Amino acid sequence: MLRIDSRLALLVAAVVACAPPSSTPPTTDAVRNEIAKTWGQFSTAWVAGNVSAATSAFFTVDAINSVPDAPEAVGRSAIDSAFTQFRAATKVLATKNTTQEVEVGGDVAVEKGLFTQTEQTGKTAPITHEGRYLAVWRHQTDGTWKCSRFLFNWAPATK
Repeated sequence: MLRIDSRLALLVAAVVACAPPSSTPPTTDAVRNEIAKTWGQFSTAWVAGNVSAATSAFFTVDAINSVPDAPEAVGRSAIDSAFTQFRAATKVLATKNTTQEVEVGGDVAVEKGLFTQTEQTGKTAPITHEGRYLAVWRHQTDGTWKCSRFLFNWAPATK
């Protein structure tokens, strides 16, 4: 017959009682909704011309932003600087993204989507660009989701 020392039994009971509750992984719909909130904060600040608010709402501190015809911007401050240079010459009149897919694995999510951006340089007529993007999102300790890797290309939106 197996005998368990009462001190060992108390120790095991204490460890089990102090263990954190098992965390339920977030659902894809919940993550998609959080990503949509982050996009909303970014878009509002971006169109308003508040580059710092846009980048801090959207990107992680160590994010990488890869855009066509420009060097990769590594880190939020480099992204902020690149965006500030872009906005010095270009007014963004409107922007809209459409999330097509979200894949979630723990604290990381990958989003595939389409976007349009209407912008104006100087006194030229506004131009609307269409593009596709992939974004890698990371769950932050404050509960938000921020983009750690962003890659896009200009291309006609496809359904």
